[in-house]
Amino acid sequence: MIKHKAHIYTDVFRSFDTTDLNNIHIFSGRVLDDRGRELLSVFSDSKSNIHLVEFNANQMQFSIDGHVIDFNDSKYLESIINIENNVMIDSTTLGLPEIYYLIKQFINLNFLEFKIIYIEPLTYNKDESDEFYRLSHYPIGYKPIPGAVGDLHHDDLELGIFFIGFDSSRMEIALEEFQMIQGKLIKTIFATPAFSSGLEMESIVPHLNILTDNPKFEIDFCSALDPTSSFEMLNFYKRSLDDGKKLFIAPLGTKPTTIATALFANLNSDVSLLYDHPMNLENRTSGVKDWHIYSVYLTPIV
Repeated sequence: MIKHKAHIYTDVFRSFDTTDLNNIHIFSGRVLDDRGRELLSVFSDSKSNIHLVEFNANQMQFSIDGHVIDFNDSKYLESIINIENNVMIDSTTLGLPEIYYLIKQFINLNFLEFKIIYIEPLTYNKDESDEFYRLSHYPIGYKPIPGAVGDLHHDDLELGIFFIGFDSSRMEIALEEFQMIQGKLIKTIFATPAFSSGLEMESIVPHLNILTDNPKFEIDFCSALDPTSSFEMLNFYKRSLDDGKKLFIAPLGTKPTTIATALFANLNSDVSLLYDHPMNLENRTSGVKDWHIYSVYLTPIV
């Protein structure tokens, strides 16, 4: 298998113009809020091909345009895109599994350049009766992502990395369901600077009880805005492991940290993913603020 190293470049736009782009293929999920509607508005023209991508965690099925495909089989994707196309992933409407499998297929097809979009909301919606944000619910819970599954009991799995978001119940449930990981070295990563000033406290405060109950958990910080920050952090932590030791990642935080996790797991086949497959609530956010365009460049390592 050919190994790759990655570089990620970030651009931020108030709006996104596709005028100078041709043969666009954008892979996205179901529309739930203003950001998804904005995405469809921008790309709904004759130059753009919009592909619906879904992962059914209960049935372990990955689909593109309604076609259920094998995680490692790129034949369908090869039939609809080629190296000359502008290939994009909309992470706004997609979760970790879809982003992970799309990147895996792009690498299989030797697509060494592609873009990942994240549309920042103007506001996150909060129930006035609730102190904290509740943007999703979790009827599925923690289920494996084929291709990135490791034995959490095994001694060679030394380090766990939790990227943290608003909802502390996600980490609480992981620690309860997988009690063996509490004996590992655990890094709890908060996103700061946040997309907007003050949002970092919306993540830190709900997790204070967990950190108090687990004083051995180490705290670190990475940018909420730029996946390069978390990607480089993952590289640093992996290099710090002793020979033969492995790590797992639980991307429960901002979408840029999820993007970094999906890319990193594809470039490091011994990395395990711990994920609870949230179902995002409709109209969980309002408005559209900025478009974050992450250009990914892969270089084969000879």
